[in-house]
Amino acid sequence: MEAKLIINGCEIKVGIELLTKFTHSLPDDESMNDIFHVLATSDSENIRGFIAYQDTISVETALLLLNDVSDLVLSRIVRNQIAKTVIDKDILERIISRGNDATLEEIGLNFHDYEKVSPEFTINKLLEKGSLISILSIAGNYDTPSKFLKQLAHHSGPDISRTAKNTLAP
Repeated sequence: MEAKLIINGCEIKVGIELLTKFTHSLPDDESMNDIFHVLATSDSENIRGFIAYQDTISVETALLLLNDVSDLVLSRIVRNQIAKTVIDKDILERIISRGNDATLEEIGLNFHDYEKVSPEFTINKLLEKGSLISILSIAGNYDTPSKFLKQLAHHSGPDISRTAKNTLAP
C-alpha cells in the first residue's frame, strides 16, 4: 500500500509507523468510509484491526473484514455494529470454525445482537466448538435463554456451572 502526506504541495512518503498513527487518529465518522475501506486492505493487521473497531464503516468494508485471516481483526469485527447487521449463518459458522478464544468469547458475549442469525443457532455452534471461554461467556450472559443456562449449570467445568447458576438466580 502506497501512502503519501501532502501539505501545501510538500509531499512525503508515509511508512507504517506514521500510517498507523494516522489511522488511530481518524474520527469514527461516515465521511471516512472511503479511507476506512482502503485501510481495511492494508497488509498491517493492526491497521485492519483498528478499522474493525469503527462503527461507521460501510457494509462492504465490514464484509471485507469478516473475511480477514487475522484473529485480531476477527475478534474485533464480530462486535462491530455494522458487521452485526450482515453476519449470517455461513459467515458465523466460518468464523466459529477457525476462531481463537478471543473471537469466540466476543461472539458469546454478543450472540443476541446478530440480526440474521438466531441466538439459539449461535449458542449451539459455540457449544459444539467447545471453547471453554466462549461457553463461560454464554453462561454469564443474562440474554442467554434459560434452557441453555440450565444445561450449563450441570457443566463439568466448575466456573461454567457456577456462573450459569448465578445467571439463573436473579
